[in-house]
Amino acid sequence: MQFEVTRRIDAALDTVWAVLTDVAKWPSWTASMSSVRLRTPGRLRVGSEAVVKQPGLAPLVWRVTELTDRRSFTWQAQARGVTSIGRHRLTADGGGAVTAVLGVEQRGPLAPLAGLLFGARIRRFVTMEADGLRRAAESG
Repeated sequence: MQFEVTRRIDAALDTVWAVLTDVAKWPSWTASMSSVRLRTPGRLRVGSEAVVKQPGLAPLVWRVTELTDRRSFTWQAQARGVTSIGRHRLTADGGGAVTAVLGVEQRGPLAPLAGLLFGARIRRFVTMEADGLRRAAESG
């Protein structure tokens, strides 16, 4: 399963990046997150880990595997035969706005089953996160 959502955000790149990478505050702007607890102190970086609880799903430990400052970060979580990969990319349009692309991919032997069982919910959550990011960044 692979799913992406694109949103245009009327805010500066630094503002959108600050909102996006302050993952502990995600539950304040998206109902797709019940809680996010950082296991790694400090700024988000490769190796940072967070325990993420989403409605109706078991808590997962997400670990940042790639990060390009002010551009993108990718994190992964493992759960019983499924690797979930969350991607977050920002591109400034030169006119004071940002294009944000949020996506999720699931790999592994049980990924097809996870897609059948949880695919609609995961797609709904990614959409909620993209919309919440836009609202939070645009409100300053």
